[in-house]
Amino acid sequence: MATVFLVLLFISYITLGLPDSAWGTAWPFMREALGMPIASAGIFTMVVTACSAVSSAIMPKISKKVGPGLILAVCSLMTGAGILGVYFANNFYVIVAIGVVLGIAGGGVDVSVNDFVADHYSSGVMNVTHAMWGVGAFIGPLIITEVMNKYGNWRTGFLVLAIVQLVFAVVLFASLPLWKKKLPPIVKHDIETVPTAQNKQKAILALVVMAVLYFVYTGIEQIVGSWLNTLLIEKRMFSASLGGACVSCYYGSIMVGRIVFSLFSSKIGNRLTIYIGLGIAVVGAGLFFITDSIPATFVAIVMIGLGFAPFYPCNMHEAKLRFSADMSKKAIGVQVCSACFGILALSPSVGLLIQHVGHETLPIVTAVLIAVLVIFTIIINRLTKPQNTKTTV
Repeated sequence: MATVFLVLLFISYITLGLPDSAWGTAWPFMREALGMPIASAGIFTMVVTACSAVSSAIMPKISKKVGPGLILAVCSLMTGAGILGVYFANNFYVIVAIGVVLGIAGGGVDVSVNDFVADHYSSGVMNVTHAMWGVGAFIGPLIITEVMNKYGNWRTGFLVLAIVQLVFAVVLFASLPLWKKKLPPIVKHDIETVPTAQNKQKAILALVVMAVLYFVYTGIEQIVGSWLNTLLIEKRMFSASLGGACVSCYYGSIMVGRIVFSLFSSKIGNRLTIYIGLGIAVVGAGLFFITDSIPATFVAIVMIGLGFAPFYPCNMHEAKLRFSADMSKKAIGVQVCSACFGILALSPSVGLLIQHVGHETLPIVTAVLIAVLVIFTIIINRLTKPQNTKTTV
C-alpha cells in the first residue's frame, strides 16, 4: 500500500512540474499569437504564484476534513481543466483568469504531497519526491518543443499536457478508496502535552523563522534561475548556447542533487544534510565571483545548485520533528505559502537592482542571501532542539 501511495505522490509532483516549465517554453509563440509584449508573461506568473500562496495557507485546514486523496484528485482535475482552457483561449486575460485555477490547484498539490510524505515517509523519499518536480519541469519543454516541431502549433502542446493531467485525475479519483486505509506516521511523539506559554511563544517564533527561510530560499533559487543567463550573455560574454547550458546545469544539479542526497539524508538526518548543502552552496557562491573563467562559472553554478538541492525537501520533512503533531500541518502550509511570496517579491526586486546597479550584483546578492540562509538555519535549529520522538522508516 505504501508503494502505491508513493507512485501516486511521485506522479503528482511530476505533473506539478509539467505546466510550470511548459509555459516559459511556449510563451514566445503564445505572445505572438495573442499580440502581447514579452513582459506580460509576468502578470500570469504573479497571479499563479499569489493564488498558490493563498491556497497553501488554507489547504491544511481543508485537508483535515476531506483528506489528501480527494484534494489531490480535485486539484489534478482543476489543473487539467485549466490547461485545457489555455488550449482554447484566444485572449491573454482569459489565460490570466485561468491562472487563478492553476495557482489554487498547484498550491493544493504542493501542500498535500509535502504533508503526506513528511508524515509517512523518510527524508530520502522527500528528496526524491521533490526531484520528481524536476522530472516534470524537464519533460514539459520537451513536449512543447516536439509538438511545435511536428505541428507548428503551441496549442497542441497544451492539449497533450491537459490530456496527461486529466487521465491522471481519473486515476486519482479511482484510487480514493485506498486513501481510507491510513498509513502509520513515521514520527511518533512519545509525549504530547499542552505547551507552556514560553514553549508556545518559542514555537511561534520558530514558525516565523521558518517562514523567513522559505521566503529567502525560493527567492534566491528563482533569482539565480531567472537572471543567470542575463549576466552570462550580457556581461560575461557567454554565447547563447553556453549561457543556456549553464542555466540547464543549474536546474539539473538541483534535481540530481536531491536524488543523491536522498541516498543518505535519512541516515545522517535532515539538519546535517542541510548544513552540508549550505556548505557546498557557500563554496559555489565564492567561485561565482570569478568573472573571467567559463569553467569556474560552470563549477560555481553546479555547486550552488547541488547545495540548494536538499534545503526545501529536508526542511519540509523536518517540520514533523520541529513542531508538535497539530502545529506541523500549519507549519508546512506556512512554509509553502512563504515560498510563493519569496518568488513573487525577491526575483523582480533583484531584476530592478541589476538594471540600475549592474549585472555583477547577482553574485553579491547570491552570497548575501546564502549567508542569511546559514544564519537563520542555525537559529531555527537552536529554537527547535530535537524532541522526545521516535521515527520509523
